Amino acid sequence: LGLEQRIRRPWFDRWVRNPARIVPRMEMPSVQIPVAGVLDGKLDEQLNAVWHVLNLPGFEPPLPNPIRILRHSGNQRDAEPIVLTDILEQSRQTRIKPFLVGLANRHNVLFDLEIGALVQWNIGDVARQHTRGKSWFWEPAGAVVLDTALAQPDLTLHLDDRDLAVHPLGQFLTEADAWQTKGASICLHYRLKSADGSLLHIRRQWAPTTAGFTQELSLEGIPVKAKVRLRLLNAERAAKARRTADGRTLYLGDRFASRIVLVEPRGRTFTADAQSLLLAPDEQGALRVVLSYESEVPIDRFPEALPLPAVRKNEPVEVAPGFSGVRLPLPSDIMPTGLCWRPNGRLVLCSLKGQVFEALDADGDGVEDHLTLLADGFPAPYGIRAQADHIDLSTKYALLRLRIPDKSGRRIDTIASGWGYSSDYHDWAVGLPQNERGEYFLGIPCQQDKRSPLAARFRGHVLRLTPRRPTRDDPHAFTLASISTGHRFPMGLALDRTGELFATDNQGNYKPFNELNHIRPGSHFGFINFLDRGQSPPPRTPSAVNVPHPWTRSVNGICFLYTPQQLRSKLGRDLFGPLEGHLIGCEYDTRRLIRMTLQRVGDTFQGAAYPLSIPPSDPQHGFLGPLVCSVSPRGELYIGSIRDSGWGAGANVGEIVRVQVQPDKLPCGIAEVQATPEGFQIDFFRPIDRRLAGHIENYSVQSYRREPTPAYGSPDRDRRTEKITDVTVSNDARRVTLKLTKMRPGFVYELRLKNLAGGGVFHPAEAYYTLNVVPK
Repeated sequence: LGLEQRIRRPWFDRWVRNPARIVPRMEMPSVQIPVAGVLDGKLDEQLNAVWHVLNLPGFEPPLPNPIRILRHSGNQRDAEPIVLTDILEQSRQTRIKPFLVGLANRHNVLFDLEIGALVQWNIGDVARQHTRGKSWFWEPAGAVVLDTALAQPDLTLHLDDRDLAVHPLGQFLTEADAWQTKGASICLHYRLKSADGSLLHIRRQWAPTTAGFTQELSLEGIPVKAKVRLRLLNAERAAKARRTADGRTLYLGDRFASRIVLVEPRGRTFTADAQSLLLAPDEQGALRVVLSYESEVPIDRFPEALPLPAVRKNEPVEVAPGFSGVRLPLPSDIMPTGLCWRPNGRLVLCSLKGQVFEALDADGDGVEDHLTLLADGFPAPYGIRAQADHIDLSTKYALLRLRIPDKSGRRIDTIASGWGYSSDYHDWAVGLPQNERGEYFLGIPCQQDKRSPLAARFRGHVLRLTPRRPTRDDPHAFTLASISTGHRFPMGLALDRTGELFATDNQGNYKPFNELNHIRPGSHFGFINFLDRGQSPPPRTPSAVNVPHPWTRSVNGICFLYTPQQLRSKLGRDLFGPLEGHLIGCEYDTRRLIRMTLQRVGDTFQGAAYPLSIPPSDPQHGFLGPLVCSVSPRGELYIGSIRDSGWGAGANVGEIVRVQVQPDKLPCGIAEVQATPEGFQIDFFRPIDRRLAGHIENYSVQSYRREPTPAYGSPDRDRRTEKITDVTVSNDARRVTLKLTKMRPGFVYELRLKNLAGGGVFHPAEAYYTLNVVPK
């Protein structure tokens, strides 16, 4: 049956634009923005085409094309290797700790850090990136020359006539401590812990050759009397291989004469079963092995890829009165998840697709319009911090330090790791605010599936990363410590000027609101991980601001509107006027910005949320889907937006909008709400009409609460309209004090005001205040 015989066309039209809820209180993704470049970018035409195709007899949806392909052209012999460390689906196996190297000659090497073994050699493109539902993953793209089928470390100590087991370093057998490129070669540094307590320090270097590549292994820390076994193939693969008479070459049994040749050490041979090498170290406990992997497989080549042209030209974006926005003329395939600036003032960003870019102003008009790719292949980086000589990047599995490339090549170090990691697409690590002591902070989303305790470690925590002096046996530059627990998706972290840390969270299970939480040692914000359910949870810490859902649906990145210190010294004043110190929140689902203010009452933070941006005249003139925000050294607010295929029916595109705040153009509207012992104090951006402001009927105040449950969200409870007994207007008409009959701690107060401007724009006219304690 065609779709039209299952559902009515009007129902289809309504559903895709404004879907009904399948799960109570969970908003479904809607289709309100057209796909650029298709049917003249007209949404109605695109939805008509979808309806038509879904009703064609025998229609089967095609498999989606890859989002992108990583490849070398094969024309540049000295091209830097491509490195991929994101989730990799190889045949039916998911590798969550791959180290995939694409060499300049289109030979590719896959090393699996989870098991510590070289598992595949292929030729051609390096990998293709795909999405499935909400998940992002890669698949190897080349033709397989060798699948070693190893499921255990390919390096082990051999002592007393037996191979010793290798013990994991945390969740995994090993991790990439660092990798360094030099010309067309790459060197991987890692450690292996043997059952006898020995810690092997290993370097593997891969370099392209005319017919393949060389693998050079250098080992240090080998105990006295021990040997090292290097496995090349499992028994099944070795049975198909043929060892030459001198024992130094293994032919792999294919028609392309693919082979492994032992180059060094001389005088040694492969074992009789063709599976391994058994080698003795020198007197210092060190060993060096060089193998050559060669094949007569023909190599295809491609023209050099041209950079994507910018598709926009400084398009204006409608924000709100007092805010002017411009969409940067950058390629639309970026999906920014983190923004920062180097000391030289250049914008650096990371992308959901795994890239790190530097954005430049190529034509000198003051707007970034050109991207330079600095690194690629990382799993969903969600935090970035740049210095003069390095960039720190929070990826799903580790905090990495990218050294700025120089003549010695490019080096990347793992400077912190240890939280649980799996193939679940939610397993992000969000950051990276840094305090004056050099400590970093990371938000680690929750664990809702079945996994091991190690894979669940620190899930749902906010972590403090404290600097330490690295050692050879532990090269990490930071130690991890949990500050708070009970987080669901802490997708935005920010420090205020006094060093207080705040984090957002999204409504869902155990979370009746979107939240802004004040992070303090020992605090618990209510979410219970799957492995912890059935146990008594710690007392719940109240949120500083409960942001009502569905007024907002997914508040993610946040930043404080603070004038940069150097700019403040130069100007002699704050840049943001009455907005100085306010928080900006990125609301992804409804594609807008919100604003938040905080009030400290004793040791408790509480405050209010307000609308910032207004609905645009056309969806294409507004934000794409705000996800991350940051203030530039010039005092401009940058908003990174995405629209992904898994949530939002997007085409996996993104944008950056530069917003300039013009305090002198702010309209009359609510600037800030603060609680008083008997009600609320409301400040305004501009003087209000005293006559209108003095009438109680121009104010509406309701209060309600929600209860956290294992179900998604929560309905409002105990909602009531508050009786206002008195209204006082200040002499300058910029403040109103409302007196209520009784204040209810633990409730959210919804304040709605009629237009008090006496004509013209009055924005915002609503506020949502979270009352944790009543001020004395």
